[in-house]
Amino acid sequence: MWKIYYDDESVITNDDMSWEDVPLYGVLFVVENYTERRRIVHMGMDYYMKKNNTIISCNDGNIKMHIELGLSARCTKFGRWAPDDIWDRVHNIVFMDR
Repeated sequence: MWKIYYDDESVITNDDMSWEDVPLYGVLFVVENYTERRRIVHMGMDYYMKKNNTIISCNDGNIKMHIELGLSARCTKFGRWAPDDIWDRVHNIVFMDR
C-alpha cells in the first residue's frame, strides 16, 4: 500500500486510484506501508516512480538510469520543495498517520 502527500495537503492512496492516474506534480512525501509497524517514507526527492510493487525515489543525478531500466516517464511523479510552514504541516501529518 502507498500514500502520496501533496503540497496542497491532499493525500491519495492506492485505494483511491492507480499510481498512473494520480496527479504528477507537487509530491512532498510518498509512504510505502508494509505492515502496521513497517513502512518506508520517501521525501525530498525530484522524482518518484513505481516499478512492480516498489516505490523508487531519486534526484536529477540518477533519473536517466531508472528511465533506461524501463520505468515509464508517464508514471513518474514530480517532487518539489515547499515553504517551511507547508512542509512542516505535511511532515507532521505523515509521521502521525499510521
